[in-house]
Amino acid sequence: MTRNSISLTRILTVLVLLVFCGHVAKAVLHYFFNTANLAPAMIEDFDGRDLDDLNPRIGKQFCCTHSAQLVDLEAYGGDGRALAIELRPDDSDVKGSKRAEIRLPASHFNKPVWYHIRLFKEQADPSPVPVTLLQWHAVPDKILLEGNRAPPLRLVEYEDENVIALNWDTAPRSFDRFDLFGKKSGQILWQGPRTQDAWQSWVFRVVWSVTEQGRITVWKDGERIVNYTGPTAYNDLAAPYMKAGIYVPRWKDPELAAGAAPRRLLIDDIWEIYPAEAGADIPPELQGLISEMDHAAQE
Repeated sequence: MTRNSISLTRILTVLVLLVFCGHVAKAVLHYFFNTANLAPAMIEDFDGRDLDDLNPRIGKQFCCTHSAQLVDLEAYGGDGRALAIELRPDDSDVKGSKRAEIRLPASHFNKPVWYHIRLFKEQADPSPVPVTLLQWHAVPDKILLEGNRAPPLRLVEYEDENVIALNWDTAPRSFDRFDLFGKKSGQILWQGPRTQDAWQSWVFRVVWSVTEQGRITVWKDGERIVNYTGPTAYNDLAAPYMKAGIYVPRWKDPELAAGAAPRRLLIDDIWEIYPAEAGADIPPELQGLISEMDHAAQE
């Protein structure tokens, strides 16, 4: 082997190592960006003066000034303030798609966690494409070259219905088109008529797991509508994280976006609570509610 060929081999080896190290560094940063220390009780009522007053665990994914504003609730039959979300079909992409959302850090596996949110969907024509209002997004294992997949759990408005959908995969690495060393599934947990111009209260009790120990129980306006046991997540290093707002990925297609009207959503009283760890951090007015619903979830 000539000296020139040896030098070229060394250069290629160094380049491969640099690319690999860069990938590893990017994967590590991605993991730590999406995760955070356990917060036993995160509660936000949106009664602050501006968006800078939101709980620091809440991330913002907005393109424009109109995407998110705090508004008084007097005109909506309530007190205090709420977060008004608006998405227009010609908005600039955020994180590669059409969205106006808030998000929390990643959750934690194998711990019962309670999510609550109130939503007020303003009057709009039925959408011919899915509009995601709530989603629990997976944290792909970038170190394994995983890309984004369908959310493990989401609440979608589509045509005249609301739909709660579940996706999970027990394989160490999730593939889009085939299974390898695991099992995957997707299913509709609930569907019902969409509600407009009225407040809806949603409570999700979830145990994120890739085993049969997983659990999802959902209440809409106090009525239990889902009581599922089984896998609830992808086999990732980090559990899913909650997002709320308006997400319409198919508006990236100019033909589907053409003629579509802006959509507005009000968000209020959002919380993420781990009762086993929260203890006295749970407000008294919520302790009774959680205890009552927890009992109902076990029935």
